[in-house]
Amino acid sequence: MFSPPFRLAYLSTYFILSAVSGSLVLTPPRLVLEYGAPASANCSTDIIPKMMAWEASQGSVDPMSGVQQLTWTVKSITEWDIKPLCFIIVGDSGFQQKTFLPVTIYKIPDKVSISLLNDTRLIIEGEIYWLQCDIQNVAPVQNVIVNWYKEQTLLKRDNVTSEENTKEPQNKTSKLQIRPNRTDDGAHYRCEAELELGAEGLQPPPRPAEPLIISVAYMPQFQNHTEILLDSGEMITLNCTVKANPPAVYNWIPAHLKPRPVITSSSLGLGNYTCTASNQYGNDTKVFTIRKKGSRVVFWSILGSCLVLLLGLIAGYVGYVWLKISSNSVI
Repeated sequence: MFSPPFRLAYLSTYFILSAVSGSLVLTPPRLVLEYGAPASANCSTDIIPKMMAWEASQGSVDPMSGVQQLTWTVKSITEWDIKPLCFIIVGDSGFQQKTFLPVTIYKIPDKVSISLLNDTRLIIEGEIYWLQCDIQNVAPVQNVIVNWYKEQTLLKRDNVTSEENTKEPQNKTSKLQIRPNRTDDGAHYRCEAELELGAEGLQPPPRPAEPLIISVAYMPQFQNHTEILLDSGEMITLNCTVKANPPAVYNWIPAHLKPRPVITSSSLGLGNYTCTASNQYGNDTKVFTIRKKGSRVVFWSILGSCLVLLLGLIAGYVGYVWLKISSNSVI
């Protein structure tokens, strides 16, 4: 048990601590500000302290006595790691109650740009490439989210982490792996830097980069490798046109046909015509078959007549055998 003097001192300290516990209120409780913007916050208490003050690397407020609220004001924030502190002194014991005001200072990037990391301007279908988004002079870098898009489709949200615990602006990068195909030829890839600063304050709009338009090299590839045409004695067109990058070169068999994607003639004979489309990345082949118009009808007519004749012969033979058997039975 405490002796009476120590017991009295203990109880006095307890009641003082109880009286001031949780008595400091900051309004707003947190600040999110752009670098160079004005700042202001109010500190209040529900007791009458002996002294009240603000300590800060900018806008310090000298101690004042007998006040229950005090405002910290700065015309232009220029300290990246500012930590304003409001404190009060209670009673003759000199007990101090204090609380820090969390302040986030941000700066939108000076520039956001996108580039192809691979040392080439030519992208070949099916191969892997890396795109890089460069964000220049942004703070705080740990709050940066990089959004990657192809056209209007969001591909990735990259949280740009930083090992350095600095509040000042930094340059940061984000990378995206792609494996383009022929449908991506001419596609727009873009990135934008977004600062996620929490619910407090206005959120700055994302800073976009100029789109990167890619050109994809790919070989010719036919959707249909065969086509049947009927010769009615008029013009016949063999259309071998196919998409390719760079454009395809065309060759035909028979070799007397000119090397062009479309052949139009009224003197093509019946049979097969083979077209090969090629560029430096590969080739593909398509076969055109020309048949006489109505040849299928004649074929099926002849086949039908043969079947009828065959059935007639079978019926006649069966009848002959039946009659023979019948005559023998009578005898």
